[in-house]
Amino acid sequence: MELDYIKVRDYEENKMDVSELGDFYVLSFSNKEHIKVSGQAKKIIEKFDGTKTIDEIIIELKKDNINFNRQDIERFINDFLISNSMTENSVIKGNNTSKLWFHYPLIKGERLSKIFLPFSFLYKDFIVLLVIVATFTLQMYFLKSGFYSTKETFSLYNLNSIGILAIVFMSFLIHELGHVIAALKYKTVVGDMGIGLYLFRPVFYTDLSNTWKLDRKKRIVTDLGGIYFQFISVFLLSLCLIFYNTTTIKVSILLILVSIIGNINPVLRFDGYWIITDLLGIVNVDKRAFEFIKSLFTNLIKNKKLSANVNINFKKGLKPFFYTYVFIYLVFTIGAVILGLYLVAKLAVNPEIFTTIFGSIYESVKNRNVGMFISRLNNSLIVLLPLLYIVLLLRTFVKSLLKIRIKLKK
Repeated sequence: MELDYIKVRDYEENKMDVSELGDFYVLSFSNKEHIKVSGQAKKIIEKFDGTKTIDEIIIELKKDNINFNRQDIERFINDFLISNSMTENSVIKGNNTSKLWFHYPLIKGERLSKIFLPFSFLYKDFIVLLVIVATFTLQMYFLKSGFYSTKETFSLYNLNSIGILAIVFMSFLIHELGHVIAALKYKTVVGDMGIGLYLFRPVFYTDLSNTWKLDRKKRIVTDLGGIYFQFISVFLLSLCLIFYNTTTIKVSILLILVSIIGNINPVLRFDGYWIITDLLGIVNVDKRAFEFIKSLFTNLIKNKKLSANVNINFKKGLKPFFYTYVFIYLVFTIGAVILGLYLVAKLAVNPEIFTTIFGSIYESVKNRNVGMFISRLNNSLIVLLPLLYIVLLLRTFVKSLLKIRIKLKK
């Protein structure tokens, strides 16, 4: 490819609200693709207007105190401009669905805006406070009244897995709408909503990359929108539970509450991660924490002097918060692995639950009882799916450790 006279596609630039020293920008291409760049990178990109050769760009950059040689510029073109489809006539890659194994758009962003913008009133302060207080009050009432305490409630043969999964999955959709409506409240253009697989579980997703144009306070409200809307779903289910005391509603409420707690996890890229990112104002804080931990362990293994320096230009007073995040990152990761190993080991030592599940399924097949087979499979899914999820997560973690080990040997 001819590297002279390259032209970058038209874009809109917005300054990012971050806590790192120096200027950072979001370059938006038709509200469909967004690239986060430093002030220096933006200056370089601006030179690619289709009228200059590489040598002319090098001369102009020197006037801006950016000393790049021809090899540097060629690497920048290939590894940044071309790989991110930023050059004219390149194909737009669309939203980056990192770790989404499969994704399929269901509703166009324009349609989402028309349908759900009227619901932005739910973000009025008194309504938010009312929902949260009422939800906590009802849960305290259920705990005190023994709604969740009976063993019979959680008997394997009382579980309607399909009904429970349908309600929980619907709460995931409501969660995603919470983010959408919060973004619409701040007049942000939202992208398409769809369904996909993230870390072995089905999820709804929405392209909300335009929220990077908002200031951090508004981004935090958008980050919290999903959890808030799940509180609304728990509140509505709790009202139903008062009148219809059923196992399906009870277990659904508990699983939604568990998913809310899981979403606060600051390590995986769930809501907690984005809340931390916007609170600290550090882009890709998880990757930086991982690189920091890896560097410390590498130095420890190679008997080098440990260094607490981080190759990030933080604003004054931010480093202690970053180190706190590193600690949380480490604790969550180790804790998740230990918990996963414990649950797998406990099930391996006490396999009665599996003998019960598979025994009942085998019995229904043996007797050619289709109704019982469907019923027993329905009972079992709610137990087997989380176990499969844990096993696959552990497998992924072990593969990551092996990759690190290979790098350390080199």
